[in-house]
Amino acid sequence: MNTQYFQAATAALILVAGAVQAQSDSNYAGTTQLGTDNSAIVTQAGGTGNSFVGSQQGSMNSLEALQTEGFENRSVVGQAGHANQVYVEQTGAGYAGATVQQAGEANKATVIQYYAWDNIAQVNQQGIGNEAYVWQEVDMNYAQVQQTESSYNTAHASQRGFLNITNITQTGGVVNSASISQRGDYNIGLIQQAGGQDHEGKIEQDGIDGFAKITQEGGWQNKAVVYQHGSWDEYGDWNSASVTQLGGGDNDVEVHQDGSYHTATVMQNGGADNTVNIYQRGTMHTADVYQEGGMDNLADLTQSGEGNSASVQQYGGVLNMAVVGQDGVGNLSETMQHGSGNTSVVSQH
Repeated sequence: MNTQYFQAATAALILVAGAVQAQSDSNYAGTTQLGTDNSAIVTQAGGTGNSFVGSQQGSMNSLEALQTEGFENRSVVGQAGHANQVYVEQTGAGYAGATVQQAGEANKATVIQYYAWDNIAQVNQQGIGNEAYVWQEVDMNYAQVQQTESSYNTAHASQRGFLNITNITQTGGVVNSASISQRGDYNIGLIQQAGGQDHEGKIEQDGIDGFAKITQEGGWQNKAVVYQHGSWDEYGDWNSASVTQLGGGDNDVEVHQDGSYHTATVMQNGGADNTVNIYQRGTMHTADVYQEGGMDNLADLTQSGEGNSASVQQYGGVLNMAVVGQDGVGNLSETMQHGSGNTSVVSQH
């Protein structure tokens, strides 16, 4: 149990409690529990500027905050221990905020914000085997999940609407998983995983003018997947995907884009046995792959439609392979390889 973390979190909660109690026309609920198998449930309905501040230290504790039909509501929760759970649900006009801090093992945090706009959800977890889940519906929401010094953690964020942003960061440890699902226009999804190995990052976007970026630094056997879907009638124009993998080896990247005017950029630096697969269907797509160092790397690009452009650059190393397949009108392919024993295959129909 991280006592120092709990003490710091409790001090922060006290400061927040004082601030919210100083507001006028607002309700306040606070609870502190020490021990095992404790539970706290708070329900606040209606009004403006309602707040809940809770802290628990121990194991198998649970905190639940339900704030409905309100405006500018706040929930701040801190837990330290093992197998604890937090559930925060906020509905109403908007400008709600939820902050969850957990330290320990096998903890779970769930934040749900819907029927509102301009909400903020922040989840910070430290330890092993933790889970974080954020759901936001309507527009201009922000979700942030940070999992540090951790292994076997899972983070997922789902957003519906436009102008939403999700940022997931996982550092250290092994076998962490992060996923983002966004439906709507002008959304941004960001995943950063640093250190360790066997990490997986996945972003799926439906809409126009979306941006997806996955960065994985160090480690081996990491996987990054981006799906951007759409059609010419409803979804899909001007989306972009960027994936960067630095160091390590045996890493895998997949990018799937349906629609028109997509761009995909992938960079892999160092290591061996890295793989990039890009699939683009529609018109005027652009795909760029840059692989530097290592050996036995593979870049495989498939484009169908009109006016597509593919570029593969492989520098250093040996026995690298670039495969480009284009089916359509006015396609352009460019491959540059530096090293020895490399292979390039281009097929255009």
